Amino acid sequence: MLPSGGSTPSPWSLMGQLAVQLVVMSQLGALGSSIDATIPFMGNVHGSASFFALPLLLTAVSIAVLFLGGRFAAKRSAAQSAAGTWIQAAVTGLVFTLLVNISGAVFAISFPVPSVKISPIGAVTFGSVLFALVIGVLATSAGRASARPRAAAVVGVRAAVRRAFEAVAVHYGVFLAIAIPVVVVVLGVKSGWQATLSAPLWAPTAGFFMFGLGHLSAVSRTWDFGSSVAS
Repeated sequence: MLPSGGSTPSPWSLMGQLAVQLVVMSQLGALGSSIDATIPFMGNVHGSASFFALPLLLTAVSIAVLFLGGRFAAKRSAAQSAAGTWIQAAVTGLVFTLLVNISGAVFAISFPVPSVKISPIGAVTFGSVLFALVIGVLATSAGRASARPRAAAVVGVRAAVRRAFEAVAVHYGVFLAIAIPVVVVVLGVKSGWQATLSAPLWAPTAGFFMFGLGHLSAVSRTWDFGSSVAS
């Protein structure tokens, strides 16, 4: 609850801003903020925190949209050289990263609190700018390439790559088919029906997170807190 004098953002506004930040987080952004305050008998206090989680469902959707957009554009335009294809893919990637990250910066979540300076909570980082650019270029160029006829050797390579992806997909699928229902039931029992109804939003990411933990990954967090007492 905010102290008197602060204005609480409306729930609808927060939902819209949070949705934008989730899109930025799907491009490897990290949600973070910092706070500066002056506390009696303690002096100036500064703290910062960040949270990183990858909404994989949104990442997959963005890649699919870019791929299909590139494929559609290639079918509607005349045949181009490889250089022309990469130039247009680079322009698409640049527009995509600017759109995602500028929107994330503009719609950062603000909490006005008297006597306390809280920086807007946002997920835009150098990583989100670079990642959105890279997947914009690669997904668009792949979509354009898929619309062009291929030589037999290239078709053979694509078939081999497809079989490799199919093997990985089966491995993921078997694990997630067990892990996702289990985590949905457990969190539904512990947190109530709200967690169960919202499962389509978080369950895919939770399942891939558990897959990572099951393959010798580690959980980490970033937290920095410091204070300086005025003499």
